[in-house]
Amino acid sequence: MKKILFFIATTLICSCTLYESEKDQLDNIVDKYWEEWKAVNRDTTCCVLDFDSIMPFEWDTLVYFYCLYPYEDKEEVKEYMRIHNLEDQRKYGPERLHFLKDGKIIHSVCLFMASDWAKGVYFCTDKEFIKRGRKDAKFHLIRDDKFLVIRDMTEEFVPMRSYSF
Repeated sequence: MKKILFFIATTLICSCTLYESEKDQLDNIVDKYWEEWKAVNRDTTCCVLDFDSIMPFEWDTLVYFYCLYPYEDKEEVKEYMRIHNLEDQRKYGPERLHFLKDGKIIHSVCLFMASDWAKGVYFCTDKEFIKRGRKDAKFHLIRDDKFLVIRDMTEEFVPMRSYSF
């Protein structure tokens, strides 16, 4: 009995220390993309991040949304959250990246969750809702100190220092 309890306790401790959040996984994938870009290109401040080429699973739609503020007046966010039964989404984190396949969420990343707050990938946008098909899921990726900043290509770049982080 003691051996079984020891085995269960050891397994639980190891699984907790080896856990890598979806945010950490996204950070690692994007960081690897950045390092590969730097190795073959001259511009080491900005590149185009193509989610189609880096995400290791099948998906057809990417959705970024931010619902910290009341979203009741933002019809697009409200409708998306209603369709996917996410009305209580705030308890899971206000800023999320969803990957969908055939209209169903297959992968979700809470962008506020990370094991290391001193580095990582961050979306910097004034938009509360971005929806892109797989072939159109391209964003600017900008190195800003220890952070990799993902910006919508339709927005003008604002350095992170302007966001008062």
